Amino acid sequence: MAIGLVVNLALALSKLYVGLASGSLTIVMDSVNNFIDLVFNGVAVLAFVIISRKSSKEMPYGYGRAEYLASFLLSLFILFSGIFFLIRSLQNIMIPVNLIYQWSYIVILIVSIIMKIAMGFLFARANKSIRSNVFKGVTLDSFIDSIITFLALLGFVLSKYLITLDAIFGIIISLIFIALGIKMIVDNLLIVLGKDTFNEESKEILYKSLNECLGIKEIKSISYHDYGFGKIIAVAKILPEKDSYKEILQVKKELEERLKIELVVDIFDA
Repeated sequence: MAIGLVVNLALALSKLYVGLASGSLTIVMDSVNNFIDLVFNGVAVLAFVIISRKSSKEMPYGYGRAEYLASFLLSLFILFSGIFFLIRSLQNIMIPVNLIYQWSYIVILIVSIIMKIAMGFLFARANKSIRSNVFKGVTLDSFIDSIITFLALLGFVLSKYLITLDAIFGIIISLIFIALGIKMIVDNLLIVLGKDTFNEESKEILYKSLNECLGIKEIKSISYHDYGFGKIIAVAKILPEKDSYKEILQVKKELEERLKIELVVDIFDA
């Protein structure tokens, strides 16, 4: 995450310079996108600090859902940024701005695309062990950023032949901002409201293992609860066989290690 902070700061400042020097709104928008990433990385660090706090009496399942709050707040910022730049892009279509072209500007944008793609793969690799929605969001954002920068570069180059193209590509980037912000808002709200995020394959493994356990006579129900930062708690209500607690504890331990979850077995005696 520290790498992301440094790289995004460097990219944001370099693109802001290119955007202001050339007069390109799309490149300025792209630099703002990197500043948003910088804020996102900072919020993610703050969320991880909160998440790392130990469980308490008031918060028995920890503070993992802080990452959803962090993502939700950032999604609002992305949405409003998209709306703002959409308005500015429409204004630039009505009143076109002449751009200044230099090869150094193009080189800076190409290098930033390569760096963003590299960061995406780096975050994706790191998230294999962390399994955080914040890291997942940062990974996706890195790849989306490379596309946005490519569009900014394309609009900048082509506007040399048609002046309004920079503003047209600005509208496209604004709409990407708006769509991404709305999607993040909906996704995070659904999770906070109780959306089941546990994958179907793991559910099948869990159900099959419990069903095949000799100590379990009947599975009444299984529910799943997401507490953020990859923490999933599965609650299985079962009817046990007589004197079968040892077998049940063994399969519980095996499933927790295999699926990386916390399994709560709620036993109902017949």
